[in-house]
Amino acid sequence: MKGNKKASYSDVFFMAFIALVCALTFITGWFIFEQVNTQIQAGDHMATEGKAIMTSLNNRYVSLFDGLFLTVVVVVWLTAIVLAFMINSHPIFYFLSFFVYLVLIIIAAAFGNVFYEFTQDSTISTAAAAFPIINLVMGNFVIFCLVVGFSVGLVMYAKSRQGYGY
Repeated sequence: MKGNKKASYSDVFFMAFIALVCALTFITGWFIFEQVNTQIQAGDHMATEGKAIMTSLNNRYVSLFDGLFLTVVVVVWLTAIVLAFMINSHPIFYFLSFFVYLVLIIIAAAFGNVFYEFTQDSTISTAAAAFPIINLVMGNFVIFCLVVGFSVGLVMYAKSRQGYGY
């Protein structure tokens, strides 16, 4: 099984995409959930128990999905590191990875700008401000992606070469 995986650097791009999609989905979900909860609490078409359940869910949403975002990002990062360790790679290709890092910087900056523009919209900015972990990661997204890319490259190229014939 060792050496069959060939796309470790693409795992970093995949992680960046997953982080962006999760962040935008969780914030949009919170925005919609707040709107629905406000309507339910204002209306008299639902029983008090239903309103209490919605209030309880409303109170737990941000902490649950903020923590879920961090969990997803860390699990994908660790998975990328494990998969990078399984790749047979020659250290000479480490220098070519700098071109991949340049592309990663451009894509991470674009993703960070998409998140920034999305969260600066006046209708969603209040909902976005409720997620401190998402805002921390996505606010420093280029640096975060470079750290992930560097750790994947380090694991992929700096592992022991015993038995590989290099």
